Order: sequence, then C-alpha cells, then structure tokens
Amino acid sequence: MRQDESSDGLAQGQGSTGPLEREPGHASESFPAVNSTACRSGNNGECSLPCDLLARAFAEHAAVMLLVDAQSLRIVDCNQSAALYYGHSRSTLIAMDLRALLADPFDCPAHFPAEALGSNGGNASVRHRRADGSVRDVEVYSSRFSHDGRDLQCCIVQDVTESRRVKRRLLGSEQRFSTLFEHAGFGIALIDPNGRILDMNKAGVAILGYSLNEIRALHYSDYIYPEDVQRTKQFFRELQAGRRDYFELTKRYLRKDGALVWGRQIVTLVRKENDEPDYFISMLEDITEHRRADDMLRHLAFHDALTELANRALFLDRLGTAIRRGKRNPDFIFSVLFLDLDRFKLVNDSLGHPAGDAMLCEIAARLTECVRDSDTLARFGGDEFAILLDGLSDPLETLKIIERIRKALARPFFLDDHELFAGASIGVVLDTERYDSPEEIVRDADIAMYRAKENGNAVYEIFDSRMHEQAREVLRMETDLRKALERGEFELYFQPIISLRGNRITGMEALIRWRHPERGLVSPGEFIPQAEEAGLIFDIDRWVLANACSILDLWSERYTAAHDLLLNINLSAKYFLKRDAVDDFSEILRVTGVRPSRLRLEITENLILDGDEHVTGKLLKLRAMGVSLALDDFGTGYSSLSYLVRYPFDAIKIDRSFILSMLEKSGDLAIVQSVLALGKNLGLEVVAEGVETLEQAAKLREWGCDFAQGYFYFRPMPASDVMDLLAKPAGLVLTY
Repeated sequence: MRQDESSDGLAQGQGSTGPLEREPGHASESFPAVNSTACRSGNNGECSLPCDLLARAFAEHAAVMLLVDAQSLRIVDCNQSAALYYGHSRSTLIAMDLRALLADPFDCPAHFPAEALGSNGGNASVRHRRADGSVRDVEVYSSRFSHDGRDLQCCIVQDVTESRRVKRRLLGSEQRFSTLFEHAGFGIALIDPNGRILDMNKAGVAILGYSLNEIRALHYSDYIYPEDVQRTKQFFRELQAGRRDYFELTKRYLRKDGALVWGRQIVTLVRKENDEPDYFISMLEDITEHRRADDMLRHLAFHDALTELANRALFLDRLGTAIRRGKRNPDFIFSVLFLDLDRFKLVNDSLGHPAGDAMLCEIAARLTECVRDSDTLARFGGDEFAILLDGLSDPLETLKIIERIRKALARPFFLDDHELFAGASIGVVLDTERYDSPEEIVRDADIAMYRAKENGNAVYEIFDSRMHEQAREVLRMETDLRKALERGEFELYFQPIISLRGNRITGMEALIRWRHPERGLVSPGEFIPQAEEAGLIFDIDRWVLANACSILDLWSERYTAAHDLLLNINLSAKYFLKRDAVDDFSEILRVTGVRPSRLRLEITENLILDGDEHVTGKLLKLRAMGVSLALDDFGTGYSSLSYLVRYPFDAIKIDRSFILSMLEKSGDLAIVQSVLALGKNLGLEVVAEGVETLEQAAKLREWGCDFAQGYFYFRPMPASDVMDLLAKPAGLVLTY
C-alpha cells in the first residue's frame, strides 16, 4: 500500500502529540491502551489522529506492520502478520534491529534512516531475509509520528518479489523485442486500434518504399492493394472483437513507386490490463519472388508452352466448374467446341516444324479474337483446340461464334514468304445439362469433330446421342479388327475387269471382305476407315498383297487361262507412307513368285495429296520394277491433270458415281466423255467402274472405253468361283 493509499490514516505521514501509553516491556496483540485525547498536529509532522484509532489499525491491518524507533531503528512492536511473514515470533522481532532484516548489509548505508524512511516518513525498496533464509524483495512504506518524546515510525512492508521478477522478465522481453524490431529481416509494424501506423522497422519501410515519417502518417489500408483492403479490414475487426487470437493473410501491397508487392502478413493484438485493445503487432514477409516462381510453375502446369493458351488440365477444371454451376442454376447455359485443323500435317512436312509452330501461334491469336473474355480457349496438343463458351445468353450464340472462327481461319496466313490457308473441323456439344463430368463432354465433342471431318473440311457437327453409340460401335469394331487377322477372318473376293473391245475377262480386282463371327460379311467401306484410324491398315494391306499374289500364282499354276490375267490391288495411302513400303512389296513378290508386270496398283488421290516427294519416288520405283499404276476414282476429288503428268500412270478408272447417272445427267455424261478423250490423248487406258446395265455397257463401248467392271458383268466373287471360270474352256469370254 502506497503512502497515499493507506487505510484509516495510518500511513498519512502525520505525527501525534498525545502520550502513547503501554505497560513497560509488554508486547500486546494490539497497540496498548492510550488516552482518548486527540494528538494535536504541528508543522513538525506529528500525528493528529486519535491514538486508539492508530492502535486499532495496527492490530487489525492484514498487511505486515512494524513499529520502529526512528533513532535506533529497533523494532518496538509488530502485528501478527509480520510474525507470520518473517517466520519469527513477535517477541523475537521486537528485540531485533530493523537492519537485521536486511539481506545485504550494503543495503544499509550510514544515512539509512533518512534514505530508507525519510525524515517525515516515506518508502524504501530493499531486500529482507526471513527466518528460513529466503530473501524477498520488499517495499517499506512508513509514516512517522511522536509519542512521549520518542520518534516512532509505523512501517508497512509489502512483498514485491514476484512483481519485480515479472518486471525484470518484461524488461528482458522488451529488450529482445527491441533488438528483433530493429534487426529483423522481415517487416514489423506497430498499429494503433484505429489502424494508424505507430512505428515500423527498417525492413518494413524498405519493403513498402516509404520513409518512416511517411509511414507514420498512413493508415494500414493506404498501402494495401485495393481489392485486398476489405478482406484485411474484416480480419482486423475480428481480431479486435476477440473472435481471433491472430490472423495470417497472403495479399498484395502497393509500394510508394506503384510497384506490386506480394506479402505474407501475421497480426496479433496486445491488450491493456482492462482488456481494451492497445496496439497491433504486424509482421510482414516479402514473398514477391516466391510468388512469381509459384505463379510461373502454376502457369506452366496449366498452360500450353507454345501458344500460352490454357492446356487440357485447366480446360477440364473450368469445364467442371461450368457443369457444377449449371446444376445449381438451370438458366446457366454453356457449350463446348472441339477443333481439329484440317491438313495441318502438310505444313509441318513441307515447311518444317518451326513454321508449323508459328502458324499454330497465329491460329491461337485469331481464335482468341473470336471468343469472349469469359470463355476458355485451350490447346489440347498438336493441332487440336477446345473452347468453353461460358454463360451464353442463347445456345444459338454458339453458332455465331463458330461462324466468326470459320471466317477468321479462312484468311490467308503468311509465313516466310509462303501464303497458307487453314480450316478446322469443329465438334459441338450444346446439350450440356445432362453431363456430370468434363471428360464426357470433351469425349462427345471429339466424336462430333470426327464426324465433321468425315463430312468434309472446315465444317462443324453438333453432337447427338446417336454419335456416342456410333463411337462405341467404332470402338467395338476396332477391337474386333485387332483380332480379325489373328483369327483369319479376312477373305479376298475378286471382280472381273472386262475388255470392251474383246468382250472377255482380262483382269481381276482383289477386294477384301471381313467375315465377322457375329455380323457376317462386312464390306471394306465399313471397316477400312477404322483400320486406318487405328493404325491397323498396314498389316491389312500387307495381308491383301501377300494373299492376292499367292492366289494369282496358284491360278497360274493350274489354269492356262490365268497366265495373262492382270491383278488389280487397292492399297491404302498409309501403306506407301511407310519407309520400307517398296522393300516390303518386293519381298512379297519374291516369296510368291509373281511377276511385277502382272500387278496393277490402284492409287487414290488421297495418296497423292497426303504424300510427298518420297511417295513419288516409291511409285517410280514400283513402276520401274514393272508394276503398272492406275488412278482410281478419277473425277471425285481434285482430279488435277498435273497428277497424270507427274505420276507414271498407265490407266484411269472413272468413278462409278458418274457411270450410274451418265445417261440421265448431262453433266455426268460430259465428264465421262471428257475422261475418255483425255485418256485417249494421253495414251492411258480408261476403265469404267460400276457398270450395271446393258445400255451403259453399250454406250461405253460406242464411245471407245477400253475396260469396264460392274454388276452387269460380275459381282465380286470368292477365289473358288474364279477358279470355276478359269476351268471352263471359254470361261473368260463373254457371250453378251
């Protein structure tokens, strides 16, 4: 208790003028009886309180109290609390010198009374030793008065050991905090409850680029990125309200020079003794470089390295978000486009991959111009792109964007003095509400894209459920195709080729058939495209070539009529794109013993369009070996006359579509007659495919067509039926 906080006026520093009566040598439990005369106060500080009040306070006060002779410093009385505190009996304490309680003699200088007690009372901070030897820090509060001519001092002793230990600990903590504050490698700021900056260390000032004086004039929100201010304020409010012990935020800051800084902030609140907020301690770590590295890694993980567009992973993530949003809100509309560039391989093969990459980047830029900011454009790899049209106002808006894409890609591309053109086949999924996973939507968009590609370049196709079933059918067929060769399910059929001049069979076209264990006989038009797509066509072509040559060799051994038969074989374009196609062809001829001159390869325009100088070289090698070449399905594609000049063809085959309608459509008639004239002028044989009537056959013979084949003459037949024809004396001669 401080001097101005004593109870009942005991430590008011006032003296007494009345006599203090007690029996000599009697140490009572309370102050001895005194007369009731009030002590008169004078300027010398003598007590003016009634002595009985002073005695009662001395006896009943819970604090440690000692009555000391001010001159000799001998303890003349004490209360029970003092005896209990020091561990001495009251009689022992009363016989002691006050200085004997001191733990350290040096705490008692020569002027101890004036220093420790003051001439008119006061207080002193000393250490007392108790009977058990323990040393305690104490504050001695004293009040001086006179009684019977004696100067007495009433001392109240307060143990402050724990409070001083706490103070020393706090002092050490303050010193450590001060050292940390000044030398920390991260920013530390002290912020008042209103958000004003009280102080900030050098590291914090350096991060934000302000001077210390400028910082002290700011509110903490002044240097936070605007979009992060409200969130930060909310966390400060929750901390101040006691709903948080601390908070940690990663957010953006604005330096004085306007540069963006990423920081990780941890904030705690220091409260006053009454639990009111005192100040915030904010620690700030500059993580800008870490953030940039993380952003770069995240960008690489979710973006295409070449075009900087989103990649498959990011696209699927955003598509999944759109699906979930659509489930919550039936009015939310989105669609998906899947694009595959048409004939892009020609760019890489002819101009090289750097040119192809440059064109992909330009295509990505044009596609970006066609979509909205809310949409996601992604490159899935190679020449495939996907677009998520997010938040459409109407499903028909998808078609408008598709039209923009088609127009954008129709413009020429200029690369290294080359003018190039690009189109894209586009698969579209509009009916998105029935999907639960992004992979399913992409799958169906891909299916629709392939349907669009089948229907011609630079077109789009909208997916419907039938496409999915057809895709499943294609997958089943591909699986069965892989087993067909092993199981021996393929067969060769042969369709005779008729010389219109001699009215006799001069050749056979080998046609593959697949005898499926469940579906029966499957025509090549149903499975060859799947075989090409699945990469099985090379093995199938090789099987056709080897078996056709073996059968021809067998016919020649058994039947004289077969010695001059020319065998026409269709091989896919992909067979000739293989590096060892010519060597493989030569090996089959060697093994079967068939002369090259007895074979005619039917070449489609696709081989010419998809091929390059290597394909040309392979065809020239085969022609040099004695194999003849025919341009198949002439008139259905580009039908460039340059093909007939560039490639060493021996024959042209007019596509059956023109033959079927040449007598009804003047246009088809003109094409047939033009091809016949072209063949005659170039010295090429002309074969008409798909002849089905006597009238068609007669007109072709009249116009000078060399050869014909079709149902009018013979349907494709198995090898055994051909052998029956060969066995007849005049089996190859027609009688009609």
